[in-house]
Amino acid sequence: MALVLVDLPFDLDKKNNVKVRDGFGDSWWYLTCVCDDCYADVVEEVIAICSYQQVREMCFLKNASNETLISRASPKCRSVLQRALRFVGRFEFVGSSALHTDVSAGVKVFDALDFGTPSNSTNEPRRVLLKCFAREEQYMKEVRQIELGRGLHIIERNTKKRAYILFSSSYI
Repeated sequence: MALVLVDLPFDLDKKNNVKVRDGFGDSWWYLTCVCDDCYADVVEEVIAICSYQQVREMCFLKNASNETLISRASPKCRSVLQRALRFVGRFEFVGSSALHTDVSAGVKVFDALDFGTPSNSTNEPRRVLLKCFAREEQYMKEVRQIELGRGLHIIERNTKKRAYILFSSSYI
């Protein structure tokens, strides 16, 4: 593990302003692409200490043939990398912007694919709508509606980061 951390293609201490370092990352390619999943647990440990930006840099590193690391990774390692790229470990956004934004209510709605929870993941994602709230009072209003049976589910409530997220179980 120590060799992999020293040979990461970026400075692990720089979580947000990630710059790829030339001449680094060979051991990372070896672990994820050559070892036939023997070190998938090490890959998972390294991913756990990286920021999202660092994970993206690792996944989309290119080799001399212009192939990305995630496209060349062995099956278990690819699965670890894909989960790390997903929003709360399960959602992939469709498109690059919100479908709907209500600035006055502090709400954004996104089109997404739901791959399930890590313990109950699926290869066939469901199309869902994610509704993200900036304000707790608007979020709680929606939660009350859910309790009345509107078909939405609470997936994350993080008051420290002020993130409130709901998702629709069926795509509209």
